[in-house]
Amino acid sequence: MTTFRGGKEYVLVLLQGNDASSLKMSLIEADDESTNVAELQEGVFTQVVQAGSDRTAAMIAVNGIVQNTSLTFGNALATVVRHGSQSMSFGGVSSTYTADSSKRLTVVLAGTATAIRAVALNSPSMNPSVDTARSRYLNVTGDVPKVRVSIDSVANLGYNVYADNLEFGVASDVRTEIKPRRINFVCGDAITLKEVYRPMFSVTLLAGKAYTVILTGTAVQGYSIILQQEY
Repeated sequence: MTTFRGGKEYVLVLLQGNDASSLKMSLIEADDESTNVAELQEGVFTQVVQAGSDRTAAMIAVNGIVQNTSLTFGNALATVVRHGSQSMSFGGVSSTYTADSSKRLTVVLAGTATAIRAVALNSPSMNPSVDTARSRYLNVTGDVPKVRVSIDSVANLGYNVYADNLEFGVASDVRTEIKPRRINFVCGDAITLKEVYRPMFSVTLLAGKAYTVILTGTAVQGYSIILQQEY
């Protein structure tokens, strides 16, 4: 990562090693007559998803890169941060996260505008192949202690269960769809098997894509699913 300054022109330099995986980049000012070519350090792809149960906007700031930006319900902000410690502010409350260049950082905002609960998912890319889709599932509801995500019925078992016993803020294992298709998700209480949310629409997990499927809300405010694409 680097910083661009107004009034300057830059040259992007590509450095190729002995194999394709060794491609590196450097950025130098165009008017530098003599300079050392320093490799650009790989940044960390980072997303912030607003999934608050009250469905209001949240004010966020990310390490000086994003300043006091309003993020509405169901939307995400994506940026690239440096490897290492990152300061982020959600609703005026600051927290520190560790960004690792070998991973992806997704921060999901749950709770309410006045009591945000930030859930950090810091994990390697799900890296789907061109003919498969990958997905993981996350419970950020305010009142379902353990969630089951299944097809057609909460009572279904076996392969029809996409994720089970999801506690708040803990993502499921990654699931691979060999033949991506339209899916009729149903979400319910994994303990009582009571259905809590059945979307009015089918979900399509596309080949070559990866997703975090987020269940948010409460019984009073209503539940909803956010289908967040990952990279």
